[in-house]
Amino acid sequence: MKKTVLLVDDDVDILVVLTEHLMAACDCEIVPFSSPFDALDYLTNGNDCHIIVADERMPHMSGIEFLRRAVDFGYCGHLFMFTGFSCDHLAFALLQVEIKSKNSRLRSIIIDKPELAAIAREVSEALKISGGEGES
Repeated sequence: MKKTVLLVDDDVDILVVLTEHLMAACDCEIVPFSSPFDALDYLTNGNDCHIIVADERMPHMSGIEFLRRAVDFGYCGHLFMFTGFSCDHLAFALLQVEIKSKNSRLRSIIIDKPELAAIAREVSEALKISGGEGES
């Protein structure tokens, strides 16, 4: 069974392009959501995923808040946040999510000024080291 990547971005055009790129570059199933609320519903309804990739800037819920809530619901896999607007407070907030999880397997990365190749490379590497079964 293929490993699963949960992809969250409110910009549907970016979501489609990123989904297609990751499917071509990584041997995984991509589960895309344009709403962080729908993605959380997916996680809380018993669906597994190995990696979460989320945009930071989304209306109604930031990427950081989405990742916090995913961890609160028990997610313990890899977390990737991409943003074209990197700053120190994002790194600090993501570190707080890692600490709050109290799970040594949780790893987070901020991909600043994302390029498709950089996101695919990070996801591919994380898939190689993630567990065989779902992480949530």
